[in-house]
Amino acid sequence: AYKSDHVHDDAESAEHWIDEQRLAALAEKLGNPSQDPHGKPIPPARS
Repeated sequence: AYKSDHVHDDAESAEHWIDEQRLAALAEKLGNPSQDPHGKPIPPARS
């Protein structure tokens, strides 16, 4: 498992290849957070 302060690089990479279905599943698994672990807003999913 990752600690919240160690996922930035992986998340930054994933945003370039993750598909909408996996993105939605991940958001649901995480409880659809509105902020990242640093308190910054998470932008809406691309459409």
